[in-house]
Amino acid sequence: MVTRDSSEAEIHNEMIRLMISYFMKQGYRNLRADLANETPPEHIGDFTPDLTCNKNDDQGTCIILEAETCSTILQKHTERQWRTFFNEAKERKCEFHLVVPKLCESDSGGNIANQRLTELHIKADAVWKANHSLGKSSRRDTTS
Repeated sequence: MVTRDSSEAEIHNEMIRLMISYFMKQGYRNLRADLANETPPEHIGDFTPDLTCNKNDDQGTCIILEAETCSTILQKHTERQWRTFFNEAKERKCEFHLVVPKLCESDSGGNIANQRLTELHIKADAVWKANHSLGKSSRRDTTS
């Protein structure tokens, strides 16, 4: 289990709220988030994703999203979650997304996450970089 200090826990929750807001504005449906006062996502294996929803495309493509803080990107627990969510996404023809802080000390959270994904041979359909303090996000597709 991941443990975060209260500051990182708030950053984590803020990133999830930011993605909920963004997906709602895009017209996505069935938003479920692992936050207080929200309908939680269904468990996938031993884990609960931070957010699930369906796109507003013709297929209603499902999204499994996991939020990471700078201190959790490299944790073993995170590796197990990513593998579980990636495999589930592949099996169900969903998309696997990550949201990470825009900056982690002197490096980009997106760079760190993408390096970790490469090391683990896992593909994310999108890695979102959230500037949590400003309430803005930018998307970086990792698909070619």
